[in-house]
Amino acid sequence: RSDDVNIRDLAARYILSGGQIKIIIQNAATEAASRNGRARKLKQSDLMKYCELETDRDKKDQRRMGFSA
Repeated sequence: RSDDVNIRDLAARYILSGGQIKIIIQNAATEAASRNGRARKLKQSDLMKYCELETDRDKKDQRRMGFSA
């Protein structure tokens, strides 16, 4: 358990789908696991980094659909 992680703060900052949350957690956990010693702990900054990357990617992938005048 990481005392640094604040799920309520993340939920207030980001609107994410279940799939996005899964990707974010996998990526953040992989990054944390790649560190040495006590630094292997998952941190709020890890989660925020991947939330930002995921929401930024989501904005770039939005395409106009339907008819336009």
